[in-house]
Amino acid sequence: MCDLKGKVVSEDSMAERMHGPARIPITMCHGLNLDREPPFDAERFAGHCRIVSEMGFTSISYDQLSAWRRGEADLPMRPIMFDFDHPTKSIHHEIHPIMQDLGFRGNLFINTGPMEEMYSGPLPDFDARSWMTWEEIGRLMEAGWHIGAHTHTHPNLSELSTKDASGDAVRAELTKCDEILNRELGVEPRDFAFTGTSWSSAAEREVQKRYRFGRLWIVGAAYQADGREVRYADLAGIPGDDEANEYLDCPKRKGYELPDPVEEDIFEMSEEDRAGRGIASLPGDLAEAIAVTEKSELVREALGDHIFEKFVENKKIEWDNYRKHVSQYELDKYLPVL
Repeated sequence: MCDLKGKVVSEDSMAERMHGPARIPITMCHGLNLDREPPFDAERFAGHCRIVSEMGFTSISYDQLSAWRRGEADLPMRPIMFDFDHPTKSIHHEIHPIMQDLGFRGNLFINTGPMEEMYSGPLPDFDARSWMTWEEIGRLMEAGWHIGAHTHTHPNLSELSTKDASGDAVRAELTKCDEILNRELGVEPRDFAFTGTSWSSAAEREVQKRYRFGRLWIVGAAYQADGREVRYADLAGIPGDDEANEYLDCPKRKGYELPDPVEEDIFEMSEEDRAGRGIASLPGDLAEAIAVTEKSELVREALGDHIFEKFVENKKIEWDNYRKHVSQYELDKYLPVL
């Protein structure tokens, strides 16, 4: 089993015995979402992926993770897992091309109920459907994407356990999902994503029988488990306070005082006017921005020491490469002088 950060909690991992526990970051989303604020559109997703690429991460699948845990393969220096729940059409048509350009592949967990409903009659036109077709999912597989199970009707597993303590209902959910994935894609899923922020003892027992990994999606500090709300840290056996709650209550996030709005064109102001209004200038170039970032305790706290150091290191490399680059402007302006 893996938690959201990819901590392997199984005690029989060959890789753990050889190298000790490892944490692998796992990102998860349901595809693009233009209804939220700010919209999670293709441009925003591409920006996230470029940051991950600049930081030197390499995407891996659950097959690669399993081979590493068995001691049969090595992982890249900086592995990351891109997980997607639900077969939304934006994953094939917008997300996949962005990831492919950067050399990334994803792991798609499919709840088969929407697919079955979509295929219950004439297939809707592209604009009228929310989901991928089986053929589109097949093309993702051909491109190296990994497929996992995500139940059939996407029930709240915590609530389901209170209605059916025997576990028959969750077994039926998993069986139907597995059967449809096998029939339509030729896949026998070996990995599972729990639904929403819900978990149950009955679901975990069934998942352990059927699959290699069960991924838990964690949002905040609380989790729905066996009909009640629990701290995720307690569920996973992780000691310490809830970092998620601490972040939400962080005075640094609440304590900023917004300055008075400025409606004039600040670029028409003199330096003295801007200084008198408390308007500071942004860094003039990447080198200045790096120098400011290195002094920022807020950025270090938000990213953590390891990512902070690597981020600054990568940006210094980027600046060094830029300094050695001769732009077209410089060629046009100065080459004729020579």
